[in-house]
Amino acid sequence: MKKNNFNITILLVLLLLTIFTTTCKQREIMKRLHLLPGTWKVENQDTYETWQKEDNRTLIGSSYKIVGKKQKVLETLKVRREKNEVIYEATVPDQNNGQTIPFLLNQQLTDRLSFENPDHDFPKTIQYTAINDQKLLVEVMGDQGKGFSYYLIRQLPENGSK
Repeated sequence: MKKNNFNITILLVLLLLTIFTTTCKQREIMKRLHLLPGTWKVENQDTYETWQKEDNRTLIGSSYKIVGKKQKVLETLKVRREKNEVIYEATVPDQNNGQTIPFLLNQQLTDRLSFENPDHDFPKTIQYTAINDQKLLVEVMGDQGKGFSYYLIRQLPENGSK
């Protein structure tokens, strides 16, 4: 009987350690994602990316250009945590029949946010690397890492406060 109690105790400890480790990892990932909220301008272009926190598990965003005095939405974006995965969703109105394309966060990389979908034609990978809290490098890549990159510069709110 004592052996069974010991085995149950070991299993409970292992379960608690697994839950604790997973929770800590998820918190760390969400902490890295909280770099995104705000308005970002593509360096040397009139193109912007904006992100806002919807709740503790979701960020919503969009990419847009300024045409005249109006915003033209290029794509809608969402990053959401679902169970043990973080999913980046991009919807481009005139591509993929308007369907949302999911990219999973590669949780093995800790120096950048790398969202990946090897089954998609292009892009297969979208990466955000923090240069500092005011500048991000975005890399959009297809096969063999071919693609393009650009810098996003954080924009201050119009009243000058952050």
